[in-house]
Amino acid sequence: SRLDSNNIFTFDQIFQKTTDGGLTWNQFNGPNYIHKKVGTYFQTFENGILYSIEIGRYIYLDSTAGCVRGAVYPDSADWVYKSTDYGETWTSYKGINIVFEENLRYFFLTENIWFTYGGSYISTLPDTNSSIIRKTTDAGRTWHYVLDTIYIDLWGSSQIRDISFSDSLNGIATAYTTIWKTSDGGETWQTDTSFHPTSSSQLIEHILMIDKHTAIGIPDVWGYVYRWTEDYEVSVNEHNERNSAAIIFPNPARDYIYINSAFIEGAGGVWQYQIYDILGNCVQSGTTESKTININQLSAGFYTVRFFNAGKQVVEKMIKE
Repeated sequence: SRLDSNNIFTFDQIFQKTTDGGLTWNQFNGPNYIHKKVGTYFQTFENGILYSIEIGRYIYLDSTAGCVRGAVYPDSADWVYKSTDYGETWTSYKGINIVFEENLRYFFLTENIWFTYGGSYISTLPDTNSSIIRKTTDAGRTWHYVLDTIYIDLWGSSQIRDISFSDSLNGIATAYTTIWKTSDGGETWQTDTSFHPTSSSQLIEHILMIDKHTAIGIPDVWGYVYRWTEDYEVSVNEHNERNSAAIIFPNPARDYIYINSAFIEGAGGVWQYQIYDILGNCVQSGTTESKTININQLSAGFYTVRFFNAGKQVVEKMIKE
């Protein structure tokens, strides 16, 4: 990072891509950013579609006050950059209009359906924050609020911290002391009235939705993992469908994960696999010949399991208890 002539902090960004499962990487040119500022968010989809979001905020050194401050560019908007050829060429358009007080982050559900989430501090009221979620269905061109409410809590931080969806309809969000749920693709959100944290170790910072009835939460105090479940009746058909569709099970798992026999047999019996932690480090690898993977040595947390076979790749999420 460095300061430009206006004392604005700028950053260099290098784009690299791989075509062999991550064994080799080649550098390519990224977007020509409007404000010459690094895109904070970068998202890939199938068929060579890439998005980069240039945030319309910046930080600068106030030489007079001797401190760093935040500001918004004159156009008061984030910019969206899109490539349909794996980053060879890019187009751009103006995205969400920025409200300076709102501290928002991005979540990409599909190529066109995105969310921004966060909130703002209410300076006129003690221990008060807003919880905000905005949604777009046209890849960031237009947005509407789906959640905008004010909360007072003892820890003074009810901004939305993380969002996760298990499918196109069912999602969950955490606001530290409040859990929000949606079952209509994020158009409406309801609080989980059963969640009542009593200590800082129960304030959920990160959340992952496994299916519409199960989620995993990690508090701001590391070393804890919480599992959220919803009581419901399961029909025989739903039970069979869920078990047959899963590639790995159980999930969450403690010592072993088992691989769906239909998945193995349909690929000729052998897949290579790699397990990555939340930092992107490959922590375990091998083959699926035994249909069982021993994960006993892994630490509790979130993992990504990648399966490779004859140029094909399948990615599964996994929770280690």
